[in-house]
Amino acid sequence: MPRDTKFALIAGNSFSGSLLAWILQRNGYSVYLVDRGKHPRFAIGESSTPTADFLIASIADRWRLPEIAPLACWGSWKKAHPQIRCGKKRGFSYFGHEEGKPFNDTPNHDWSLLVAASSSDTYSDTHWLREDVDHFFFQSAVAEGATPYENACIVSVEWNPKRSEWIVDIQVVDGSTHRVNARWLVDASGGGGAFAKWLGQSDDSDWMRTRTGALYGHVEGLAPFTPVHYPAHELAVDPFCGDDSAQHHVLNSGWYWVLRFDHEVTSIGLVQPSHHWPTDFGSMQRRDEYWKSMRKRYPSIDAMCAKAQWQDSTKQLLFRRRLSRCVTPFVGQNWLALPTSAGFIDPLHSSGIAHALSGVARVAEILIFSDVQPSGTNASLRRYSEDLQSELRWLDLLVAGCYQGLPSFRRFRAFASFYFVAAILFENQMAQDPWDWQEGFMTCKNGPLVHAAEQAYAASEHDHQIEDEEFECLAASMIRPWNRVGLLDKCHLSRLQHTNAPKYKHLVP
Repeated sequence: MPRDTKFALIAGNSFSGSLLAWILQRNGYSVYLVDRGKHPRFAIGESSTPTADFLIASIADRWRLPEIAPLACWGSWKKAHPQIRCGKKRGFSYFGHEEGKPFNDTPNHDWSLLVAASSSDTYSDTHWLREDVDHFFFQSAVAEGATPYENACIVSVEWNPKRSEWIVDIQVVDGSTHRVNARWLVDASGGGGAFAKWLGQSDDSDWMRTRTGALYGHVEGLAPFTPVHYPAHELAVDPFCGDDSAQHHVLNSGWYWVLRFDHEVTSIGLVQPSHHWPTDFGSMQRRDEYWKSMRKRYPSIDAMCAKAQWQDSTKQLLFRRRLSRCVTPFVGQNWLALPTSAGFIDPLHSSGIAHALSGVARVAEILIFSDVQPSGTNASLRRYSEDLQSELRWLDLLVAGCYQGLPSFRRFRAFASFYFVAAILFENQMAQDPWDWQEGFMTCKNGPLVHAAEQAYAASEHDHQIEDEEFECLAASMIRPWNRVGLLDKCHLSRLQHTNAPKYKHLVP
């Protein structure tokens, strides 16, 4: 290697860690990519959004990665990368269920919400089969020259102040240890805490209002939902088929996600506040019994799942009692964590992929230009850390407010309007300039909007006498200054047409 080569070690080779490695390797770094597992492998977190699409397209443009630009839309993805399996996502759908009763909507759609995120199938968002997508990014990073260490663990981390670099010992599967030196450490391990014990990180989750867990897996044979439960004349006026979406089946205390891939496999999961899960959940038999008992409480969900079988990638139900987490600090001397390693809220509203990509975009800038303005490096790290804190707290509020509204579907749906307002504002900002986030990721620095959401949360939490319709009116009045698409407008009957800004059509043919 040339003497001026910069070295970075990235812990975690899912899509975000591998994409960052690919960018750095193409821009003068030599990257070590370390992971405890091996590709291909099952991973959760599969629903993309228009925000994620903007980020994919802008990263492709900024760092000369034309290979990833087609992943910004379902149509171009299928054409350019048919070997990477995915699913079509035209938008978000929400269906409210009452225990013991089949799903039964009203003419005004009091028990559903459809929000379109694209104007056509071609420009649809996607469900990422993470097994394929993560593998693609990993292979691309290695092909670019990154040095992979799979089935490996980090056993020692030490800072060398004389050389301003990290000394890291990596133990591989045969038991041998490899020592590497790196100017930068990046934690892309998700909740793994790859460097926590050496960098002084500790759990900082107590502030979080969202405290949920999930029971989930991949199935084959899941029946359609919307054609069964909607007459043809209703489907004809919907902006898209509710099965071509990130589908949310909202219950008294939680919700099911349903994400359908194009190869007849579906990701499905039940999310509930952590205290709702049984304590004796160690055996697969107990989890399966609980899954079946929950299904049977909601007849339409039970019918949808009647012939479904767990798919080979999981073979069983997977369980996490607590998804929501945060670890601090986020940055330090020549190290930082990507957003989903710093913290994660909940799968509701599908913010995970976009947040991860936003971190890749920002960290690439910090590391690649760290030597251009050495005096600004610490300032960049501080700003990145402060931004992450604001983003996690904002996402936590947007999600927690929906759970706060349960068991009322109408209150849940009303608070969800704050998420869509924030997302639409951010997407329109990115359409103008993808690198100028004036109000922060997902508009987290828009003080009046954040204040309005806090007021709505407090009203739902403390004023138990407020009626559902009154809360809807309250939320509608609070989002009015930013609401340009008719959210909570009764004339739309909970059916919103194309809401996001135009995508990068010049990058995505």
